[in-house]
Amino acid sequence: MKKLFCIAAIMLIANYGINKFRLLQKITYKIVGIDISSRILESVVIVTIQFVNVTDVTATINSLITDIYFNSRYLGIATLAKPFTIPANGTVNVDVSIEVKSFDLLRSIIAALNTKVGKFRFQGKVSIDKINSLPFDFDYNLN
Repeated sequence: MKKLFCIAAIMLIANYGINKFRLLQKITYKIVGIDISSRILESVVIVTIQFVNVTDVTATINSLITDIYFNSRYLGIATLAKPFTIPANGTVNVDVSIEVKSFDLLRSIIAALNTKVGKFRFQGKVSIDKINSLPFDFDYNLN
């Protein structure tokens, strides 16, 4: 009887792991907004990322760290302020902030937002439901 119970427990745990892995493959993300906040000594680019969960299981994003490039120029590192949950069959918008120290780079981002010509590149890692170090890697074209 104990053997049967152990086998059932192992199968449940394996099934949970497989379902979480499938969940990770189905979560998508896209950029839904870019805003610039400029102060006297610093400028901040705020990127709004929309996470979409098309499964019937909730997902928790525990961490996100990504390098962000604009037109192949390094912009900075964006990190997640706090974990959040994406409901089953739902979406969540999350803002990440990047401090921009180069005035020339900031000027080129503003010009690109006005002309709708430019590309953001995200390269990093995301942790979803305690599964660490999954790639967070995509491009976003302004046009």
